[in-house]
Amino acid sequence: MNKDCLEVLQKLSRDYSYRNIFDIMMGYGDATAAEYLDAQDEIAKLTYRETGQEARNAAAALLEAVDEPKGSFIGLKMENSPHWPSVFWGILMAGFQPVLLDVRAEPEATLNLLDQAGAVGIITEEDAGEYLGYEVLRLESLLEKQAAPDFAPDWADRVALCTSGTTGTAKVFVYDGAAMGHQMDNARYFLGNNEDIMYDASDGPLKNLAFLPLHHIFGFVAVYMWFSFFGKTIVYLKDRNPKNI
Repeated sequence: MNKDCLEVLQKLSRDYSYRNIFDIMMGYGDATAAEYLDAQDEIAKLTYRETGQEARNAAAALLEAVDEPKGSFIGLKMENSPHWPSVFWGILMAGFQPVLLDVRAEPEATLNLLDQAGAVGIITEEDAGEYLGYEVLRLESLLEKQAAPDFAPDWADRVALCTSGTTGTAKVFVYDGAAMGHQMDNARYFLGNNEDIMYDASDGPLKNLAFLPLHHIFGFVAVYMWFSFFGKTIVYLKDRNPKNI
């Protein structure tokens, strides 16, 4: 396992960018990226290959729907779901920059963060009337678009995360691909030296529960980015009912 991880980190060291991180993740192909319960409460799966295609579809839809300069920020205010990563990568792939937002926040607080970021739109299930002046986009419209086979991404390389605001007004912090890539690259310094974080493959496939919100720095990096970077499975809850957990 250490050897495999170090080989992946070597690929990362060639280009510390979100585009390279995406290419490494989607390179796992038919490995399971996400598990979740479908409408019939049966376990469904989404592969890395399918996630990559959804991201391309989302990017193509964004380029049609948002007539704003490349590099503009777009808010992402969605519950954890197997499609959250697809939309996240689609924003970057379209040349826009995601602002990761707390789905539980009131519109007033969300508007403050959008204003701080100079955002031009938001992806949310909330009433569009709450966000007058912003392009309001829906998950369904982003994923139903079919990107052309020759679709050429025009990558952005910055992601904005927001503080929780528990000690005052929430603030926006921006991390480029180099900053995020070096976070994961730190793994080379402790893999094999810390038995507490190593997983015994004989116990079966390694999976991680997406219980923490992906908009938050810890949920985003420690739950999604780290585990997906190494080709593992993220399990998404349809709710936090103890029976479903």
